[in-house]
Amino acid sequence: MKISKLLILSVFLALACSKSESPALEKTQLNVTPVTPPSAMSSSQDTHAQEANDYILQANVITTMSALFAVPAGSGATKSSPITATNGRIAASSSTTVTYVWSDPSAGSIGYHTWLKWIDAVQKKDGSTGTMKIFDFNGSNPSYVAALYQWTKTGDQLTLTYTDNFAGDYFVLNYNISTKAGSINAYTGTGTSALLAANYTWDNTGHGTWKLYGSDGKTVTGSGTW
Repeated sequence: MKISKLLILSVFLALACSKSESPALEKTQLNVTPVTPPSAMSSSQDTHAQEANDYILQANVITTMSALFAVPAGSGATKSSPITATNGRIAASSSTTVTYVWSDPSAGSIGYHTWLKWIDAVQKKDGSTGTMKIFDFNGSNPSYVAALYQWTKTGDQLTLTYTDNFAGDYFVLNYNISTKAGSINAYTGTGTSALLAANYTWDNTGHGTWKLYGSDGKTVTGSGTW
């Protein structure tokens, strides 16, 4: 049996508020600040500035993903009870979740045997903290978290950590939204076995520094500026 491809949107509230303080669940949005480096850095031809830009591009993938959590205008979306995917539970109930289901006319016709979760995102309503898990839903283990984004925002300071579980490494990006200055620490490995592999810093003009580290995560094997 074939049915139209369906998309699911679940909005989770991670911050409890009274009814007088809380906007309608339907108006809750996943909102992640994009990282925009100074133009001198984004247009730099320096190899290491470009490396830093590549990390920023990876960090900004989350803003593209967050767009998937917006219900398309005119989509004919309908509310439903929370849908439990076989590869990940929904830690919420109908009182804390609004689930939308709608057809994707550009996807054609596809057969479904069960629901599989692709993306799971949770963010406080004030945007101060959040996480996004991207599952390997097409792989041999659909419950495997292929990539993980975690972020905190305090005032103008954004800190975002991206973990690539396939590659077994991660990076931490610190960014000032007002000045556009920032830094990146890239690591090989995860958890307690992680070793520092590279460090990048840049100021509000887009000029910056870089350092590369050896296999011990301590010895500087190269450094410079752009």
